[in-house]
Amino acid sequence: MNNFRTLITCCIIALSIISGCNSQNGSIIPKDLACELMKEPVGIDVDTPVLSYTLSSVEDARNLKQTAYEILVSGTAELLNGNKGDLWESGKVMSDQMGQIIYQGKPLKSSQKYWWKVRVWDQAGNVSPWSSPSSWTMGILNQAEWEAKWISAKGAEKYAIKYTSARQDLNLKRDLKQYYKADKPGPNDPNYSSMLLRKEFEVSPKLKRAVVHVCGLGQYELNINGKKVGDYLLAPGWTDYRKKALYDSFDVTEQLKEGKNALGLILSNGMYNIQLDSIRYVKLLNSYGPLMAKLQLFMEFSDGTFKTIGTDESWSVSPGPITYMNEYGGEDFDARLEEKGWDKPSFTGTERWTEPILMPETGILLKGLSCAAPPIKAIETLIPVKKTELKPNVWIYDLGQNASIMPELKVKGAKGSVVRITPSELLHSDGSIDRRSATQHAGGPAWWQYTLNGEGNEYHFPKFFYQGGRYLQVELFPANGGSKVPEIIDINGVVVHNSAVPIGSFSCSNDLFNRIYSLVRWAQRSNMMSVLTDCPQREKMGWLEQYHLNGPSLRYNFDLLTLFRKGMSDMSDSQYDNGFVTNVAPELFFAGSGVVSKGAGDSFFEGNPIDAGLHNSPEWGSSFIIVPWQQYLFSGDKSLIKRYYGKMKNYMSFLDKWSRKDILYFGLGDWFDMGPKDPWGSQLTPIEFTATAIYFYD
Repeated sequence: MNNFRTLITCCIIALSIISGCNSQNGSIIPKDLACELMKEPVGIDVDTPVLSYTLSSVEDARNLKQTAYEILVSGTAELLNGNKGDLWESGKVMSDQMGQIIYQGKPLKSSQKYWWKVRVWDQAGNVSPWSSPSSWTMGILNQAEWEAKWISAKGAEKYAIKYTSARQDLNLKRDLKQYYKADKPGPNDPNYSSMLLRKEFEVSPKLKRAVVHVCGLGQYELNINGKKVGDYLLAPGWTDYRKKALYDSFDVTEQLKEGKNALGLILSNGMYNIQLDSIRYVKLLNSYGPLMAKLQLFMEFSDGTFKTIGTDESWSVSPGPITYMNEYGGEDFDARLEEKGWDKPSFTGTERWTEPILMPETGILLKGLSCAAPPIKAIETLIPVKKTELKPNVWIYDLGQNASIMPELKVKGAKGSVVRITPSELLHSDGSIDRRSATQHAGGPAWWQYTLNGEGNEYHFPKFFYQGGRYLQVELFPANGGSKVPEIIDINGVVVHNSAVPIGSFSCSNDLFNRIYSLVRWAQRSNMMSVLTDCPQREKMGWLEQYHLNGPSLRYNFDLLTLFRKGMSDMSDSQYDNGFVTNVAPELFFAGSGVVSKGAGDSFFEGNPIDAGLHNSPEWGSSFIIVPWQQYLFSGDKSLIKRYYGKMKNYMSFLDKWSRKDILYFGLGDWFDMGPKDPWGSQLTPIEFTATAIYFYD
């Protein structure tokens, strides 16, 4: 009898051990950890970020379910490895939630890095191993924490003329009158079409971590010790610069060294500053001020000390080698003006370098990842499929695909010789480029131009101008007084756009369907910038209807959750006091006739009737209501509804006010349909039909 009892006891112990082992080997494993919808983000600027993850099954098991999760958040990797969540230990939470889990730990601090991991329980109560660790790095949480100052250069304001006709279609006859009266640059003034800023500083021994936060307006590139920081292009993203500007954050620990270091910034115009040109194409004029920058570098050392370096009067400033930059007209780079080592330590410089000036704080908000789209990057390279000599020293390169591009050039030749590259979507019958699709009202050309320094093989990739096109017209010019043109070694088209991760694709046995899908996908890619643009060559504007009409298609193809979040931020900034949401956001452009507004009451229609559809169309403005709903349907993300619900209701109230017996009678309708007349407006469908349909859907 005793032997039987002993046997039973041993069996129970063995089963307990086995059960305990199984409880540590669940059928599901958490992976793809994300903070604020991003993996390993740098620049989180919200107090309570949301955490998420996905699940994978062990050995391809089926019918699995998460029943609980536990999250640890730590201030160091070592604490996390020891399963110590000194900032947050959620404990076992009975829930199948895998996304939008709100951080509920201790207060987070600006510029700090945090590590986290998660484990889950399956439907049988078995717990998974801890996930691989992940992290996020904070941006700057409060505006008051910016110790850095806005800096610019004396004389830069002459390259930032503010026109009373700003944000309207260019009218050369009208706008030239104001140009002649303006305080414009003279022949001996420094050319601040671009600007260089630099600062040398010492880094003490035992640097533990360094993160830099930077905003350069209109666009910037940051170098440390002669090397570019990150791989972003055309940064920061476009915003309504009267209200908001974006900053980027980078972990630069590996780029700093003990001893002397140097920070170098190059700035140019972008959408922030668009000036008059009587030769090249200009869609509109705009200026929110001269080029300026704000940068703050945070360093943490092993002994627990910290050091901050920011832009101030101790920096140096100089005109840059970009001698022309217009968002519509192109970019000229003169390599003869590039001073070697300007962004490295121990640079002496020339008389071109002076002290910067401090710019007044304008009150615009500086925001990080909470309002940013995925960064624009170089995505792929198009190698020309055909090269044709049009006439002596003029060549046409066919890239084989229409896309949003910047050219990559390798060339050699005499100092002062020039390569000019003009993009186009189409060709004339004689093989020359046809830019009619790339301009408005017979506007002028746009090009990239590179002036050689004559030092062997030279490589050039533009910094701030992109355009849509398939063909590159390459013109070669000798230096002044010379006769020999430069020699092209290689030229390619680099596809540039938003770096959102592709998540879907389509193919079938029907070649026509496949070609249609490819056509649409290339169109989507070419307009995925920091906003969803209408076209990459002529307007580059964020017309809002595409956010919801093309939203589902886009969401099936790319992970665009943060781009839609950026779009909602832009719509919110564009909203008027009376609830009206503009057709374009950020509202960098007034479509149609000029609209001048104080934004109060109904005065936004000053000079324009209610049915000025190019400015006010429910099918466009309703993106402000439909996008948050689509975001929730596709991902479960409720944050846009929570953040903007009050302002969404204000837009509904605006539509309610202007309806007559629940019918809306204004808008663009079925824009640009194919009717009996030349395409314009809505010919076959009554405007009130589509406007009211969207109104009821809202």
